[in-house]
Amino acid sequence: MDKYDILDVSLQLEIQDSLTQEVLGAAVIQRGKSADSPKRISFELLVAAMNEYSDRLACRLDNSHVQESQRVNCLDPVARKARPLVVGP
Repeated sequence: MDKYDILDVSLQLEIQDSLTQEVLGAAVIQRGKSADSPKRISFELLVAAMNEYSDRLACRLDNSHVQESQRVNCLDPVARKARPLVVGP
């Protein structure tokens, strides 16, 4: 990655129900964009951000399969690690 500079990244997500094709969620995430000048994003930072977003998504999907009283705050990394494993529908 030494030959490349990542100056900004835009990630567009759309989650659909595989049976009904209903859109369950959507997001646009931008990183690195600045009003003055672009800020270089390291590859490690990009990977860390993708890991964070995928962990949050997994948590939200898990939350959708448990009672409200069992749901955790998906923005809290400690709470995400402590959540019970959800298996099956």
